[in-house]
Amino acid sequence: MNVLIAEDDRVTARVLDKLLRAKGLAVKVVHRGDEAWRALDSEAPPLVAVLDWTMPNLSGPEVCRRVRARAGAPYTYLLLLTGRDQTSDVTAGLDAGADDYVKKPFEIADLMQRVKHGMEVARARRGVPEGDRG
Repeated sequence: MNVLIAEDDRVTARVLDKLLRAKGLAVKVVHRGDEAWRALDSEAPPLVAVLDWTMPNLSGPEVCRRVRARAGAPYTYLLLLTGRDQTSDVTAGLDAGADDYVKKPFEIADLMQRVKHGMEVARARRGVPEGDRG
């Protein structure tokens, strides 16, 4: 899997899934924070995780904190996607370990560019060659 989508709104999750699959990416969709954490706390976590802020069981920022606390784990680029738009929210999300922060409603082209950038960053941090899907 290249990208994890963790979004409790099923319509938004479906839209993101279709957009990313259309770009040839392997995608996994989950709807709860604990499911996101399980996918990220694996031996082969995704390169990029698009995390909603507010999800059942664990919030996006809490998932970010847990991922960043994993010593020696493969790097995952964490992108918070949220309707929370206060400067303090952006700061809190980035402080929790997110690499990027996108406010809803989002522009599709902007989000796709950020995911592409995240893939490049994660591949570089993991030492994965550009053409490799991993």
